[in-house]
This record gives sequence, C-alpha cells and structure tokens, in this order.
Amino acid sequence: MEEKKISVIIPVYNKEKYVTKTIESVLNQTYKNLEIILINDASTDHSKEICESFNDDRIIMINNPKNLGAGATRNVGLSKVTGDFISFVDADDYICEDYYESLYKMIEDYNADIAECDFRRVKDYNFDFSKPEKEIVRTTNNVEKLKELYSENEDEYVKTVVIWNKLYKKKLFDGVKYPVGTWLDDEYVTYKLIYPAKKIASTNRVMYAYLQTDSSIMRSGYKERRVYDILWSYEQAYYFFKEKGNEELQKTVLLKHEFYCIELAQKTMKSDAMQDKQAVIDAIKRNFEEKATFLDMNDEKIKNKIEKIRTEVYNIFKTKTLKLSHKKYSLKDLKKQIKFIKIKTNDETINEILNTKKSISRFGDGELSIIFNGKVGFQDGNSKLAKRLKEILVSHNKNIMIGIPTQLSNKLDEFTDYAKFFWKEYNKRNLLKIFRLLDDKKTYYSSQFTRFYIDMKDKSSCGKTANKIKQIFKDRDLLIVEGAQTRLGVGNDIFEGAKSIQRILCPPTNAFDKYDEILNTCLEFSKDKLVVIALGPSATVLAYDLGLKGYQALDLGHFDIEYEWYLRHADKKIPIENKYVYEAGGYIGEKEIKDEKYLNSIVKIIKN
Repeated sequence: MEEKKISVIIPVYNKEKYVTKTIESVLNQTYKNLEIILINDASTDHSKEICESFNDDRIIMINNPKNLGAGATRNVGLSKVTGDFISFVDADDYICEDYYESLYKMIEDYNADIAECDFRRVKDYNFDFSKPEKEIVRTTNNVEKLKELYSENEDEYVKTVVIWNKLYKKKLFDGVKYPVGTWLDDEYVTYKLIYPAKKIASTNRVMYAYLQTDSSIMRSGYKERRVYDILWSYEQAYYFFKEKGNEELQKTVLLKHEFYCIELAQKTMKSDAMQDKQAVIDAIKRNFEEKATFLDMNDEKIKNKIEKIRTEVYNIFKTKTLKLSHKKYSLKDLKKQIKFIKIKTNDETINEILNTKKSISRFGDGELSIIFNGKVGFQDGNSKLAKRLKEILVSHNKNIMIGIPTQLSNKLDEFTDYAKFFWKEYNKRNLLKIFRLLDDKKTYYSSQFTRFYIDMKDKSSCGKTANKIKQIFKDRDLLIVEGAQTRLGVGNDIFEGAKSIQRILCPPTNAFDKYDEILNTCLEFSKDKLVVIALGPSATVLAYDLGLKGYQALDLGHFDIEYEWYLRHADKKIPIENKYVYEAGGYIGEKEIKDEKYLNSIVKIIKN
C-alpha cells in the first residue's frame, strides 16, 4: 500500500508537562509518511524549547510571534500543510502507535472521506490501547453523520464533534477556517467538514487518549463565553444548512439547540464561574424562544416536544413558563394598525451630526426593553430610568436627535439573514406597543448608524461609513464617558483625528445607580468638549441631559466594537481582547492593561 502523506497539526501553548509524550506518540507511529507541524503559540513556559529539542526531518516548527489562540493557531497549521490528509492532535493528548495506519486503511478500504475512532478520557499516560474483542467499522453518509452530531445522545455528539479523533481528506478543508477568539472551536467547523463528505467510516476501537488536565476545555469552568459560543455555533450551523437548502438538517439543528438548552440551563444554575449569570439566563431564554419560532408549530410532535423542553428549561430557572404566541401578523396587518413614523437613514443621521453639531440619544431593543419593565444584562430594570427613557423618546428639543432602530420600519433587505429574522420576529412581538410610544409628528433618526458592519448583508461600503463617523471627532477635544473595560478607541484609530482625549470611567453594570454623580462630573468640564458616551441605557439619558445643558453629547455605543469587527473581517460577533463585549460573552484579556496613553487619559473613576 502506497503511503500518502498525512499532515499532523499540533498547536502548543504552555504544555511543557505533556507535550513530550504527545510528540513521541506521533513520531513512533507505524505509518511513517507524516508531516508534523508544531505551532508554538507564544508559550511562556518551556514548551518551545521542548518542541525544538526533537530532531526529526518530518517536523516543521512554527513560532507564533504573539499568542493567537487555538483557532487562529490551527489556521496557521492549515496554511502550511502539504499532505493528502489532515489530522489534529492536542498537545496534552496521545495516540496509539498504529493510529494513522488504521485510520488511513479505513479510508482506503471503505472509500471514505473521513475516518473516525473512539477515544477515552484519561488521567495519566498508562492507558491500554488494546483492541476490542470485535472491532466494528460502521459507515454513514454525510446527512446520517450530521444527525449523529446533532442527536440527543451525548456520547455520539462528543465523539462526532471533536476534531482530533479523525483523519480527513485535505479537500474537505477547502474554504474552511477556524473561528478566531472563541472559547470553543470544533462546534463551528466540524459540520462544515462532514457536509461535503460522501462517506464517513467510524470504528469502535479506542485509539486516542484525551488527557484531562486543569486547562482542558471539557473540564474548564462553565463560564459565560462557553454558553454564548455554544448558542452561536448552533445559529451558524442553522444558517449554513439554510444556505445549502437542506431543510431536514435545519430542523435537526434547531431541535438539538432547543434540547441542549436544558443542559445549558442546568450547568448555568450550578456554575460558580459566571460573573453575570442573569445575562446568561436571559440569553438562553431568548435564544430558545427565537429558535422555536423557526420550527413548524403546526406539527403536533414538534410543538409538544418544544413545550415540554420549554417547561423544563423555565423550571430550572425557577420562572414561569413563557408560551409563545403563534399568531402571525403580516406586514399588511401591521400597517393597518400603526402610525407612519419617519426615520432618517444612517447616512442622513451621520450628516446631521457632522453639519449641525447636535446631540443624539439612541434607542435599541435594550432601551425599549427597559421601558417595558424589562432589563438588559448589564442594567437591571429601573422605574426611574424607564420613565426618563419614555419621556426622551417623544422629546422635541431641536438640538437633540432621537435615534430609533430603522428596522422598526420593516425594511430589512439590507441586513443579513439572521439580523433580518431577529427584527422580523421582534417586530411581530413588539411593534404595536412600540409605535404607541412614538410621536407621529416627530422625525426620528437612525440609532443603528453605529452598528454599521456586522448585521449588514453588503459590507462593501462599511469602511466608508466608518471613516465618515470618524470625521465627527476630527480636531475636537473629547470627553469619553464609558464603562470600565469598554476602552473606546484603545488599540484602533477611531480617534486619531481628535485634539485631545479625557475619560470618565463608570460602573460596567447598573451605571444608572450612579447617574447623578456621572452627570455632575461631566458638568465640571467645558462645553467645548465633545462628549462621547458608551454606557448602555444610561448613555441615552446622559446624552439627552447634557444636550439640554448646551453640550454636544453623542451616545455612540457599539461603534468601537463594530469597528473592531470590521478591521478583523469578522462574520459574527466575536470577543475583542481587553474590551468588554456584552454580545460576545463579556470580557477577555488582562485585568488591567498597560497602555500609558489610555491610562493617562483617565480623569475620574466612578464605582458602584
């Protein structure tokens, strides 16, 4: 049998205790035609030196100049492969000596695109890789295997979703990259590899040992980012299969998403590692209800299953079960019942700010939720805040623009499929009560101009929009009022044209509790300052009150993060290191940063 080349990718980050055994288990394979790509992801221990100590011509050593994370490091490895097949091994795991010989033989014997083995979680290096009394090799097509990936059987799910117990034909990775900045990686990629595969061969033989260490993902604390990553991975998969026109797999993903919400709810309630558990609970509920509306509730089996899961999820959270209203309102029905509201476009809104030096207070779904006695993850419900927001919404002060979502007009063609669906369903549930709050004699502006990138279907003009917004700051002295760890403009160039920058740091959660102190601190500064605010619903009120006092105050939440996503060409909401991104799981990075320019700009810190 001709041995075709297998490329083995091993990302390494601070694995000095384990990586020797990992590399040895690969070097000692009975299958010899290997290309072993070791990528040191800027380890701070002795991992680099250990990797470089191996003298074997099959090893390709790569050192990342800075820590990129698991996903980006795997992409580095993928960019270097020259083999016919691709495999991954984690730097603290090990494999049996005929691992590649056996998987390669399965691909050849069964004309498969992927070969998969079973694995075991182990605590040491003494695992016995003895063959089972009867080895069973089972073959499936792509749809059958994807149903196993999204089955309710946890063992089948885990065995299928992990990337490292498989051998892949290289062609499956055409156009496939790992996500950057996510807590989980495999959930975003595995379905994209299985879908184009014609046949998958799976053996019950255990050939991969998954060493459970303190840093293992499967053992890591159940934190916010992990929950958000799981929810978003299902969302991405749904839209992937929708784009492929496969309704059967769309339904399979949605049903698994709903079922998995039970486990997410259980683990969330038990977790001691979450800083904002309520935000996670809200996200699980919201995602559950949104995805339920994708399903055909006229199918009694589906409807009964969803109601059963819903009851269990809400019982875990110890809240009353919320039943969806399945009454469908058409756009025609809504037009008969609502007033016609005038909303300026994003471009018109930016031009108004540039040309008139007016202030702007912005309303999104979070601010509207506060009005309706709800809350957002970083701001509890507050009757005084709700009252202020309701008053501002109908203000006619000529120097203060009031921004509301352009999506309330139901003109959604310019948005991505997910954003379009979100707002379509949001409008069906909320539009009538929102329009009762608005003033049909008033011209509103767009609150979405700061969200110029991630939700837009056509991103070709996003750079132009960003540059236009940046002109607002040119030659201005800025007073930035932001939540701690928001760090507007840090690490990017949005304020490069500003004359000077001073910052007031405010509580990252429930900032409205300190509203009077925040407002009075702002009033200590000259009215020549341009006040830029990113403070959730409190920013809406603060921009308005400062506008009344003669300041130009701009509620510009989301612009900095959207700009970061734009610079990274992100296709979903991802965390940004050293910045708090509520919609992408909160904060990642150092507790304190050592950016002298940023630190020197801080003139006041207000704490809860």
